[in-house]
Amino acid sequence: MSTANVPPFPGPPAAGPVCDCHLHIYDPAFPYEPDAALRPPPATAATYRAVRDALGIRRSVIVQPTTYGYDNRCTLDAVARLGTENARAVAVVPVMVSDEELLRLDRGGCRGVRINALRGALLDTEAVGALARRIAPLGWHLQLHVEGATLPALSPWLRALPVPVVLDHMGRLNPAQGPESPPWRALRDLLNEPQIWVKLSAPYLLDPDGAPGYRALAPLAEILLGTAPQRLLWGSDWPHPGWHAQGRPPLDEAALHDWAWRHLDRSGVARKVLIDNPARLYGF
Repeated sequence: MSTANVPPFPGPPAAGPVCDCHLHIYDPAFPYEPDAALRPPPATAATYRAVRDALGIRRSVIVQPTTYGYDNRCTLDAVARLGTENARAVAVVPVMVSDEELLRLDRGGCRGVRINALRGALLDTEAVGALARRIAPLGWHLQLHVEGATLPALSPWLRALPVPVVLDHMGRLNPAQGPESPPWRALRDLLNEPQIWVKLSAPYLLDPDGAPGYRALAPLAEILLGTAPQRLLWGSDWPHPGWHAQGRPPLDEAALHDWAWRHLDRSGVARKVLIDNPARLYGF
């Protein structure tokens, strides 16, 4: 994962603490779950630090991968190594997690819980709703990775949750369906809710053959940037585990960076998305 020729964010945001709001760490010092579906090669905090520095990033949010199950030690270790003043975590926990464990995670820099309904965790809305009520006093959020096709049915439940909700990877919408399809309309309506956030990340998961411009995603990016730039986040999804699990060739980090930057720069919301929004949600 070379960082050669990866330019930092240009313009005014480079002078501030740009935040990568979605990355994973895989450190061989921490064993994978025996039945983990994703088993990527090592991608340590030290390796990511080089990527972060090359991109001009100062803040990072490490998201617990399904590879480690409920064992958040690797993720919290990465927060400590990158520095708790500039790093946060999103944990994965069982719905019956103890209050003591939630407080321990909070002290370690955790600011949210991720539910991955695509890999590993079924979306039990009743149980997750109860968990959301427990993390609300901590000021945490709920991060959801769901198929875009489920958004119309999930919308009433999402609106009723007592915490901010972050939808991974642009809501995992299918670009072939288009803006008038029910999933796209559902996401657009959800973006008008003050507690719904979306990550501008992992375009290759929605448009696998679209590199480097991902033109099929342009309408979706316009909807996100035009509807709720104050609740939009950017993430690298480094080291791109879902992509490499398909046996795909390495991604061009510079091209991914350029794709995101061009959309943000064109819309005039770069500082908001890269600096201000993450500071507000993650408590930097």
